[in-house]
This record gives sequence, structure tokens and C-alpha cells, in this order.
Amino acid sequence: MSYYLFDNPKIGIIIALLAEVAVLLCWTFARQRMRAYYFLAGPMILIIVLLLDYFVETDREQLEIHTKTIIKAVEEEDAEAIINLISDKFLFRNYLSKLPASIIIRERLSTPQVQNNIIRKFAVTSVIQDTGKVEFTVVTFFDPKSSYPVTMVRTSWRFDYIRDQDDVYRLQNISMLTLERDRGKTVDVFKFKPGL
Repeated sequence: MSYYLFDNPKIGIIIALLAEVAVLLCWTFARQRMRAYYFLAGPMILIIVLLLDYFVETDREQLEIHTKTIIKAVEEEDAEAIINLISDKFLFRNYLSKLPASIIIRERLSTPQVQNNIIRKFAVTSVIQDTGKVEFTVVTFFDPKSSYPVTMVRTSWRFDYIRDQDDVYRLQNISMLTLERDRGKTVDVFKFKPGL
């Protein structure tokens, strides 16, 4: 389940600060002095909020973690890490399912391709029931041994996720939204050739 409080602890921090201000005001204007331990209300609320944020993994956080895992796996030529995050329902442009995509991923990552990926923009754009969308822009520096004739390229992507039966979000579809030289043009990443 996705809860806004756990996605963003800022609300909890604000509540903790407001509680502390309320205790301070009560202490200042009360005829009878309050006990000193009342001042622990704000820090206790803050500790609870931060612990909940640490221990509760929301849908949004799972999507972020999985997307960043895939980006890192491309750098490390770890095809299996990517394939483990692809859903059995994966279907790219109505013709490429998980098995052929897995073969292509293993083939592309069998030799050094990417030296470094730097994420420039990152946003989980939607989490609705059992689906999620993540959009990000990444600057990719290619390995000198790769077959790409350029050293760097900037791309924007959209990853569509679906929650599988084991309650884990996995890739259902991917789209390259922009490529440095072809802004605004959707590119079929599985037919894209290194010759840019």
C-alpha cells in the first residue's frame, strides 16, 4: 500500500515541530508550569515518523529502488538483475515479450557498453492500484571498448511497472522518450543500433 506520510516524512516533521511549538506556548502562557518531559513530545513524534519512514517501503519507494537497480545493472553489465525485474507480462510494442527481451539484454550486456550512468531527473509519475510509471533522464557515458561511436548520450525514459503476484513491481514496458539528437521522437530501444 502507498501512504503519503511514509513517502514523504516532511509532514511528520512538520507535525512534530507544531507539537513542540504547542507545548512551548502552553508552557509559556499556562498558570501552572508543565512538567519538563512534555517537551519530549516533539522529538518522540519525530523519532516515530523517521522510524516508520525507514521501515515501511511504499509502492513509490519500491519503484524508485527497482528503477535505480536497473540503471546500475546496465553499468555493471548485470543482465540477470534486469531480467529479474521484468514481468512475465512484459510486452514491448506488441511484439517483444520477456523471453526475446531477455536474450537481447544478455547479448547487449555481454560486452562492456556503459561506463557510467548519471541520473539527472527522476520522478515516479503515477502509482495507481497495481501499476506504476517512472520517468527519468540519464546521461550515459559509454565504455571506450563499446561499439558506440560516441562517448556520451542523454536520454529520457519511461518505465511502466505492474505488481506481480509476489507483490513486487516489475517492468511491463519501457519507452525511450528522447535521445540527445532526436528530441521528442520516440525511439524503439530494441531496434536501436549503436551507429547513432
